[in-house]
Amino acid sequence: MTATGRALRLAERTPAWLLAGAGALAAEALSFRPPRPVRQWQVNAMVATGQAPSRRQTAGAIRSWARNLGESAQLAHWSAERVADTIIISDEDRARLLGAHRDGGAVVALPHMGSWDLAGAWACGMGMPVSTVAEQIPEFDYFVAARQRIGMKVHGHRAGHLVPTLAEDLRAGHLVCLLSDRKLGSGGTPVEWPTPTGPLPVRLPAGAATIALQTGATLLGIACHYEGRKMRLVVSPALRPAAHADPVTSLNQQLAAFFASQVSSNPVDWHMLQRFFPEHEAS
Repeated sequence: MTATGRALRLAERTPAWLLAGAGALAAEALSFRPPRPVRQWQVNAMVATGQAPSRRQTAGAIRSWARNLGESAQLAHWSAERVADTIIISDEDRARLLGAHRDGGAVVALPHMGSWDLAGAWACGMGMPVSTVAEQIPEFDYFVAARQRIGMKVHGHRAGHLVPTLAEDLRAGHLVCLLSDRKLGSGGTPVEWPTPTGPLPVRLPAGAATIALQTGATLLGIACHYEGRKMRLVVSPALRPAAHADPVTSLNQQLAAFFASQVSSNPVDWHMLQRFFPEHEAS
């Protein structure tokens, strides 16, 4: 087992108050001398918002990242009531998501913000079983087991025939939820990410848009950000391809605009610790 795997298993058994305290202490220490992944977040946040993040914001970003990991490790032990009480969502956004799931199915594209596992647990508790794809890192089996315990179905990103498999899950009544602001490996769809200094080229994975187009399901963007001890879900309007445009590119461009607006408003909850904008890499 890797050191990260051992840390996750320890976190699963550690009281939440102790995890939060340890995360806060680590965040304060690391914000003074950020390691390279945190420096890369600083670069990403500066480009996305137009302002260099302060030391306080950097500490907040580390706390947010640690909170996400801690919640993912402990979610299997949360009650359905606790999950529901932790989520904030407007009546309009809730109706939009539930309606899309009921009327032909929904594909949800999310950025790496807040706790997507907590969002998935909430969806499962609302009667929308989640199917998703996870990166096959060394801790993959741990994350699969943890997510299965909260009702999610997880496919490895190297598994073959992912698009037809997820389309089948969708037709079986699952909500297909895919992290869609970072492509794994080569490929992806070229789009422009809005920034305060102008749009910048990035590549987003095509999976969510492709599945929605092939199945006729509604494509929605959802972003998560923390509000104190709770977490808010923000749901985009239903996304439709523009006329006379490549449909996948058109849908991904709309996702980029939605993601960019959410990241700009809540950069500390964007867990993007890898280079995101091709020309902007941390030293």
